[in-house]
Amino acid sequence: MNRTRIVLLGIIALVVAGVCIRLGVWQLDRLGQRRAENARIAAGIARPPVEMENAGADSSQSRALRVRLRGSYDFENEIVLVNRIREGAPGVNILTPVRLADRDTAVVINRGWVYAPDGATVDLARWREPVEAEGTAYVSWLPVPGTPPRAQQPTGASRRDSSARRVSRADRGEIAGMIPYPIAPYQLILLDPGAIDEAGAVYGGAGPGPLGTGEAIDQTRPVRIPLPSLDEGPHLSYAVQWFSFAAIAIIGSVALARKERPRTESDSAL
Repeated sequence: MNRTRIVLLGIIALVVAGVCIRLGVWQLDRLGQRRAENARIAAGIARPPVEMENAGADSSQSRALRVRLRGSYDFENEIVLVNRIREGAPGVNILTPVRLADRDTAVVINRGWVYAPDGATVDLARWREPVEAEGTAYVSWLPVPGTPPRAQQPTGASRRDSSARRVSRADRGEIAGMIPYPIAPYQLILLDPGAIDEAGAVYGGAGPGPLGTGEAIDQTRPVRIPLPSLDEGPHLSYAVQWFSFAAIAIIGSVALARKERPRTESDSAL
């Protein structure tokens, strides 16, 4: 019986160790993918800005691609992205479509964060900028988890009320349902000029401005969103944990087998 128990214990330990090793390798694969994506983002940010017409030409390559803004803001159809936290303070992001004279499809611009005590209500007229869009932004693709029915367009006084034009996530279907013309499948995140140094390759920076920029906060416009984070996530630590579990399973089973072995030899002697 003891010899059978040792064999079963060894088989179980090998199965557990094999599963843990496979999960550790999977986390290393995820880490490699994350690093490749970070390199792609960094390359997009470092390259010179492209024109808006070329922003979405290749979804696999254009994440975080820098884009030179042009066109006109449509403030009548802007949307509030609610419950956006910045440094512990509640607020919203303002999403404003930009229309180009030679194109039917508009592009939604995330102009940045503004304080809102309830995380939802804001005076949009207070944060309007010049109608002619200018500056540099980066591409962020809008997720499409579903295709919800087209939302009812607010009219009259309700159209100017931000409470009638709120979304809880940057979902393309939901945003498209509130805008009376086609929109691109991506948004552009407007950047502070100080978000990138003269070489165009360094992220962030210590300064008086919001995280990811080098500029002081301008109280006349929304606080721009920081550049994408290039952290590697928890994949390496998870891989180490899984490999540790595999080692524990094997070492533990060997220790138990050695503990059981004297009993087996003693029983066989009898």
